[in-house]
Amino acid sequence: MEIRQLHSFVKVVEYESFSKAASSLDYAQSTITSHIKQLEEELGAPLFDRLGKKIRLTEVGAHFLQKARQMLELYEESRHIAIPSQNPEGILTIGAPESLAVYRLPQIMQAFRRSYPNVYLTLKVGDCPDLNEYIQNGEVDVAILLDIDLNTYEDLETELLFKEQMVMVEAPEDIPLQGESSEPTALYTEKGCSYRILFDDYLLHHQITPHHSMEFWSVEAIKQCVKCGLGIALLPAITVEEEIEQGKLKVEEWSKPGVNVMSILATHKSKWKSPAMKAFMETAREYFEEVSDLVHSKK
Repeated sequence: MEIRQLHSFVKVVEYESFSKAASSLDYAQSTITSHIKQLEEELGAPLFDRLGKKIRLTEVGAHFLQKARQMLELYEESRHIAIPSQNPEGILTIGAPESLAVYRLPQIMQAFRRSYPNVYLTLKVGDCPDLNEYIQNGEVDVAILLDIDLNTYEDLETELLFKEQMVMVEAPEDIPLQGESSEPTALYTEKGCSYRILFDDYLLHHQITPHHSMEFWSVEAIKQCVKCGLGIALLPAITVEEEIEQGKLKVEEWSKPGVNVMSILATHKSKWKSPAMKAFMETAREYFEEVSDLVHSKK
């Protein structure tokens, strides 16, 4: 069993394709096929079911995937023992909810790539429960979550980066947000993240009874719907700054005593932190420190 065979196997699982796995590793497809065949012969069982043009992990393949990732992680750990931390390299997978992936991560990734060009970054977007699962099974190395509780994720090592301001937004010509007669449509996003609950708390506190609700995965879709007068939404302020400045959205700052919506740095408690991971985490900290300083300077 060779490291390159394990790399090939994990990539086939990630891409659900032999050809795409070959392309990502700069191999011929026949090489990937050979690696998988050699692993299957050594294990004495097939790793994939070939269903026409689709492939699916067998039960043996699913169990072996976890072991393969552990072996690759140990290999990376051993390989980097003598490599100075100021020169990290390798592949690093970052996770984030859509709002942070669009409005926070680009600046962080740009700064990181400028300082560490030998690290190849990939991004995996999902809601907070999905990202937690990705970290647990090794699909994501480092995530920046959006939540109200640092202790929500027992198996994760978490760190507060920044307290995000939340705002309630509506189209300028919409019905006012407050008042007993207000029955707007509530536009929800990131279903798995806890700040969705805060939206309901806000509506209850202001005696607003939505006559209808709609769910979206995309913050951008929500903004367009709000601008068209389809409803109201609770969103991180960073996602609507431009629309507010242009007068395309009305805004009401949201706050709840003792509750903060936070950008949270998260890794698995048991995961070895490679030089690349440490470098990315420090880059994220530096970015949010600058954001915090900028916010305080405006007050």
